[in-house]
Amino acid sequence: MEKNPATILFFGRPGAGKSTQAELLTTYLQANYTRRVVSFLWSYVRDEFMRGNTNVQKRLQENHAAGKLQPKFFSVSVWGPELLREMTGNEHLLIDGVPRQVFEAEALDSAFDFFDRKQVLVFNMYISREKAVARIRQRAATDGRIDDTNEEVVQHRLDWFETDTVPVLDMFKKNPRYRVIDIDADAPRSTIQSQLASHVANIYGDAENIAISQSAKTHEPAIVVSIGIPGAGKTTILKPLADRHQSIYVSRDDIRQEFFGNPHLQQDKDLIWKEAERRVRAALTAGTTVIYDATFAEQKKRRDFVASLKVMGWKNVIGFYVDTPGDVAKERNRRRNLDKIVQDDVMDTFYIEPLHEHPPSLEDGFTELYTLKEIAKFEANLLKYED
Repeated sequence: MEKNPATILFFGRPGAGKSTQAELLTTYLQANYTRRVVSFLWSYVRDEFMRGNTNVQKRLQENHAAGKLQPKFFSVSVWGPELLREMTGNEHLLIDGVPRQVFEAEALDSAFDFFDRKQVLVFNMYISREKAVARIRQRAATDGRIDDTNEEVVQHRLDWFETDTVPVLDMFKKNPRYRVIDIDADAPRSTIQSQLASHVANIYGDAENIAISQSAKTHEPAIVVSIGIPGAGKTTILKPLADRHQSIYVSRDDIRQEFFGNPHLQQDKDLIWKEAERRVRAALTAGTTVIYDATFAEQKKRRDFVASLKVMGWKNVIGFYVDTPGDVAKERNRRRNLDKIVQDDVMDTFYIEPLHEHPPSLEDGFTELYTLKEIAKFEANLLKYED
């Protein structure tokens, strides 16, 4: 049974994976506990201001690109009104990205006093500076964050973490309100997710929402995760399938089209992932099956994604491997519009070879797995997940 509402902070170096784990824990709380969850994730604030062009947004973007801390008034002026608006007294509260300086920690501590939050759990996501730099470089290559691409800026951000933010952790450790728990941020994502969930249960009580909500339902929704190389025909198959089964169709290409007017524009990848995850979470809450259209050729990314879905609360994760032969997919790809064509060497290196070496299997965490030749059986089995 749940005890008092949880109050959770995430702390750690840039590159430690705080935002990722904070989002996953938010989803876990929403899926498994009865109380409402209020989450303040600094990454969402950052992304919002990265998209605008007002005078204020431009100034904040300049600071962000230079790796500078934002002015003192800014962060408190953002999260303060958010807490005043959202806090009703009985919700779980999860905060990521703040406080970054002692003055801000003192302001937040006064807010905890005001809202009668007597115990605060601090997850200290520890990672070495060297590992943080390596992760940030990798993130720069995949996500295109402007503050990750300049080595001098990256080192500057890591420097101010040591000088400005580490003293905040020292302050927490001296205050009996805060319980600091060190988490090895270099561990596998699924391991970290399990550790966080276990700590929450130990301190705030076992999850009870699943037992309540699922007993009232006549069916369990499923999420279908596609695997296949570009040109395999995934979208051609999955969009009509979603329509026939009144399922939610989630595609990052479609989200790029909605946000930027171009489904192939490879920018703000982090923002696109978060929006896709938001739609998946919303479907789970509504009890609706999801068709998730993606490639997932790399085994590790596939397994990490499936593990994150299960932490989110999805019990039925179905893999659908559109195993179209590589030469057929390449020929289809060559007939695409120029902005959609994937070069043959890219197809080989990043899609065909990884799938040949590590094809999808139940060991990836799927509860069911089908290939293209089993499509009739696959679609027939989807019926058991519908109302």
